Amino acid sequence: MPYTKRKKQDAISTKKIFSIIAVAVGVLSFLLLFANGLSYENDNIQGYYYNFNMFKMIFGSEYTGVNPGLLSAFIIMAIGIILAWFMQKSDIVGFISIAFFVTSAVLWLCTIPLYGNYDAGLGAAAIWLGILNLVDAILIFVGISYR
Repeated sequence: MPYTKRKKQDAISTKKIFSIIAVAVGVLSFLLLFANGLSYENDNIQGYYYNFNMFKMIFGSEYTGVNPGLLSAFIIMAIGIILAWFMQKSDIVGFISIAFFVTSAVLWLCTIPLYGNYDAGLGAAAIWLGILNLVDAILIFVGISYR
């Protein structure tokens, strides 16, 4: 029986692995929109509703309208996730995705001035969305720069 060369299988690249992990973390961070965006020490704050999750703070509820600052953070994060998926094809797209994730993280951590209530503190959703967006930016940077 003659020796036949086997076709070399395509290995999964490091860039693809980090891209998939970054997209998974980004998609899972959407679950944080159902956690509280602000925390209050005193529940009797005049003029503000204290039991809003981040989703209601962004898209509005029966008491408030759409918040343009938090909506822009949401849209920038969604675009960053999409670009993180396409990072596999181009490094430039990955660097653009890093910029989107860092911008989104800064906006999530600025929830208090964007919402307009300086009597509150950052809630779990705002803190974790900021942290996870920075983690996504680091994952993408490592995926691009690892050789």
